[in-house]
Amino acid sequence: MSMVLGAAIGPFLGLLLMQQYSIEVIFGLNLVLSFISLILAIFMKVPFETIARTAEDKGFKVSDFIAKEAIPIAIIVFIAGLSYSSILNYIKVFAQERDLITASSYFFVVYAIVSIFSRPVCGRLMDAKMKI
Repeated sequence: MSMVLGAAIGPFLGLLLMQQYSIEVIFGLNLVLSFISLILAIFMKVPFETIARTAEDKGFKVSDFIAKEAIPIAIIVFIAGLSYSSILNYIKVFAQERDLITASSYFFVVYAIVSIFSRPVCGRLMDAKMKI
Protein backbone atom coordinates (compact mmCIF):
# COMPACT_ATOMS: atom_id res chain seq x y z
CA MET A 1 0.00 0.00 0.00
CA SER A 2 2.82 2.42 0.82
CA MET A 3 4.38 1.90 -2.62
CA VAL A 4 1.09 2.76 -4.31
CA LEU A 5 0.64 5.86 -2.17
CA GLY A 6 4.24 6.91 -2.79
CA ALA A 7 3.80 6.47 -6.54
CA ALA A 8 0.66 8.62 -6.39
CA ILE A 9 1.66 11.34 -3.95
CA GLY A 10 5.24 11.77 -5.23
CA PRO A 11 4.35 12.97 -8.74
CA PHE A 12 1.53 15.12 -7.33
CA LEU A 13 3.97 16.94 -5.04
CA GLY A 14 6.58 17.04 -7.79
CA LEU A 15 4.28 18.81 -10.22
CA LEU A 16 3.19 21.30 -7.56
CA LEU A 17 6.77 21.99 -6.46
CA MET A 18 7.88 22.52 -10.07
CA GLN A 19 5.42 25.40 -10.35
CA GLN A 20 6.77 27.20 -7.28
CA TYR A 21 10.49 26.42 -7.07
CA SER A 22 13.53 26.00 -9.27
CA ILE A 23 15.03 22.60 -10.01
CA GLU A 24 17.94 23.42 -7.69
CA VAL A 25 15.60 23.91 -4.72
CA ILE A 26 13.74 20.69 -5.51
CA PHE A 27 17.04 18.81 -5.85
CA GLY A 28 18.22 20.20 -2.51
CA LEU A 29 14.97 19.13 -0.85
CA ASN A 30 15.34 15.63 -2.31
CA LEU A 31 18.94 15.49 -1.12
CA VAL A 32 17.93 16.39 2.44
CA LEU A 33 15.02 13.92 2.46
CA SER A 34 17.26 11.17 1.06
CA PHE A 35 19.85 11.81 3.76
CA ILE A 36 17.18 11.68 6.49
CA SER A 37 15.85 8.41 5.02
CA LEU A 38 19.36 6.95 5.00
CA ILE A 39 19.91 7.89 8.65
CA LEU A 40 16.55 6.40 9.66
CA ALA A 41 17.29 3.20 7.69
CA ILE A 42 20.56 2.73 9.56
CA PHE A 43 18.71 2.53 12.88
CA MET A 44 16.02 0.10 11.67
CA LYS A 45 16.21 -3.42 13.01
CA VAL A 46 15.02 -6.06 10.57
CA PRO A 47 14.72 -9.57 11.99
CA PHE A 48 15.96 -12.34 9.76
CA GLU A 49 16.92 -15.94 10.14
CA THR A 50 19.53 -17.89 8.27
CA ILE A 51 18.50 -21.12 6.65
CA ALA A 52 21.01 -23.92 6.39
CA ARG A 53 21.27 -25.27 2.86
CA THR A 54 21.74 -28.89 2.02
CA ALA A 55 24.12 -30.15 -0.64
CA GLU A 56 21.37 -30.48 -3.26
CA ASP A 57 20.17 -26.93 -2.55
CA LYS A 58 23.55 -25.43 -3.40
CA GLY A 59 24.27 -24.15 -6.87
CA PHE A 60 22.43 -21.90 -9.28
CA LYS A 61 18.89 -22.73 -10.37
CA VAL A 62 16.56 -20.39 -12.23
CA SER A 63 13.66 -21.74 -10.14
CA ASP A 64 15.30 -20.15 -7.07
CA PHE A 65 14.58 -16.74 -8.59
CA ILE A 66 11.49 -17.20 -10.75
CA ALA A 67 8.30 -18.95 -9.66
CA LYS A 68 6.42 -20.43 -12.62
CA GLU A 69 3.11 -19.78 -10.87
CA ALA A 70 3.85 -16.04 -10.73
CA ILE A 71 4.58 -15.54 -14.43
CA PRO A 72 0.97 -14.88 -15.60
CA ILE A 73 0.31 -12.22 -12.95
CA ALA A 74 3.78 -10.77 -13.54
CA ILE A 75 2.92 -10.26 -17.21
CA ILE A 76 -0.34 -8.52 -16.28
CA VAL A 77 1.44 -6.27 -13.76
CA PHE A 78 4.12 -5.51 -16.38
CA ILE A 79 1.49 -4.39 -18.91
CA ALA A 80 -0.30 -2.29 -16.27
CA GLY A 81 3.04 -0.77 -15.26
CA LEU A 82 3.77 0.15 -18.88
CA SER A 83 0.40 1.86 -19.13
CA TYR A 84 0.89 3.79 -15.91
CA SER A 85 4.44 4.82 -16.79
CA SER A 86 3.20 6.09 -20.16
CA ILE A 87 0.69 8.29 -18.35
CA LEU A 88 3.38 9.53 -15.96
CA ASN A 89 5.71 10.49 -18.81
CA TYR A 90 3.04 12.11 -20.95
CA ILE A 91 1.01 14.00 -18.33
CA LYS A 92 3.67 16.63 -17.56
CA VAL A 93 4.25 17.55 -21.22
CA PHE A 94 0.52 17.56 -21.98
CA ALA A 95 -0.25 19.68 -18.91
CA GLN A 96 2.46 22.23 -19.76
CA GLU A 97 1.21 22.54 -23.32
CA ARG A 98 -2.38 23.11 -22.18
CA ASP A 99 -1.39 25.19 -19.14
CA LEU A 100 -3.02 22.67 -16.80
CA ILE A 101 -0.14 21.84 -14.44
CA THR A 102 -2.20 22.27 -11.26
CA ALA A 103 -5.17 20.36 -12.62
CA SER A 104 -3.00 17.51 -13.90
CA SER A 105 -1.44 17.02 -10.49
CA TYR A 106 -4.86 16.05 -9.13
CA PHE A 107 -4.75 12.92 -11.30
CA PHE A 108 -2.34 11.52 -8.72
CA VAL A 109 -4.60 12.47 -5.81
CA VAL A 110 -7.53 10.65 -7.43
CA TYR A 111 -5.23 7.69 -8.14
CA ALA A 112 -4.20 7.55 -4.46
CA ILE A 113 -7.81 7.71 -3.24
CA VAL A 114 -8.94 4.97 -5.62
CA SER A 115 -5.95 2.83 -4.60
CA ILE A 116 -6.67 3.25 -0.89
CA PHE A 117 -10.25 2.08 -1.27
CA SER A 118 -9.80 -0.59 -3.94
CA ARG A 119 -6.78 -2.44 -2.49
CA PRO A 120 -8.55 -3.91 0.56
CA VAL A 121 -11.59 -4.94 -1.49
CA CYS A 122 -9.50 -6.52 -4.24
CA GLY A 123 -7.32 -8.24 -1.65
CA ARG A 124 -10.33 -9.85 0.00
CA LEU A 125 -11.73 -10.92 -3.37
CA MET A 126 -8.44 -12.49 -4.37
CA ASP A 127 -8.17 -14.30 -1.03
CA ALA A 128 -11.70 -15.65 -1.40
CA LYS A 129 -11.52 -16.65 -5.07
CA MET A 130 -7.90 -17.72 -5.59
CA LYS A 131 -6.73 -21.19 -4.69
CA ILE A 132 -3.05 -21.68 -4.06
